Formats: sequence, structure tokens, C-alpha cells
Amino acid sequence: MKQFLLLTTILLLISCNKPEGMTRSPESVPAAGAEVQSSSGQFTVHLPPDFPTPEADTQRIETPAGDSISMYSYISEHVRGVCIFGSNEYSFTTFKNQDPDDMLENARDAAVKQWNAKLTTSNFFNDGKKRGISFYFITKSEGKDFFGRFDYVISKPRMYQVGFLSHDKSEILKPEIQRYFGSLLVPVAM
Repeated sequence: MKQFLLLTTILLLISCNKPEGMTRSPESVPAAGAEVQSSSGQFTVHLPPDFPTPEADTQRIETPAGDSISMYSYISEHVRGVCIFGSNEYSFTTFKNQDPDDMLENARDAAVKQWNAKLTTSNFFNDGKKRGISFYFITKSEGKDFFGRFDYVISKPRMYQVGFLSHDKSEILKPEIQRYFGSLLVPVAM
């Protein structure tokens, strides 16, 4: 699964260098797993139940534009699938020179291209606190269909990601996985 971490890193770098919501009543809220707080990446996410708490992988990455960014990433594997989440910190110049929607679309398009995937659904969202893009895709892995969903969220000076990958399409739609996506808390943009 480290290949997904590398691919995700590359996709976020590429995106910044190019010029279905569920409503649930309180009594039906699915259980949450471990809470992961990244003080350096400045985000919080709740894993689905039974997924192990991963350690952070922190790196400094040089971008083709000459920026050096901090990347914080986490991977939690379970028999049901893989949770991938993290953040990349960019310079204010990067955000000044690019439209946030373009950055989000570039990240999505780079992911789909890199994984040789077919995009099945893509939607921008803005809940008043987070601006982002959510997308579903299908690709092949180890000769089997492989299903994924990623959300990219922008809150200057960072782009955050939360993703889930599985060979079982039904896993992505389960309430505890949808709750995992909705659990991403990021600081309000500066």
C-alpha cells in the first residue's frame, strides 16, 4: 500500500503545479474508530471501527515549481480496505497563483490518470467550513476491480485528503466509511 502513498503524494504535487452526501438521524450514527489528530498537519479524522491507528509519515518534498512543502500522510490497512489521509502545506504564492477549484480538479485528474482509473462520480462541495471535491473511481489491481473514493479539501495553506480503497465496492458505501469521510476536521482558511 506504500505505492498508494507515493502516488497520492505525486498527485497532490502535480495538482498545485499546473497553471454523495448522507443525512443520518442521531440514533443511526455509525460507530467511529480511533481518532487521529495531526498537530503538524493540523487536521483530525476518525477511522472506521477496527482500523488500526497509523503512524505519521512526514516528509519535505521539492515541487517542480521550486517550492519545498511539508507532507503529512497516514495509511491504515484492514481486510475491508485501506484508509489514506493526510495534508500537504503549500506556500501562499501557490494559492495566490491558482484558483482553488483548479487545484482540486487537477488533483482529481492526476489521481485518475496515475491509477489508470475510470472516474465514475465527481462533485465539488462546500459546507461553509470546507471547500473540496469528492470523487469515486474504478481501476484494476491484482487482476481485480478496485474501487476508490477520495476527497480533497483546501484550507489555505494546505490541501487535505481523505481516501478509501477496496476490492469490495459495497464497503465504500457503508455508513462507517461514509462517517470516516465526514469526520475530517480542518482549520478554517486564513
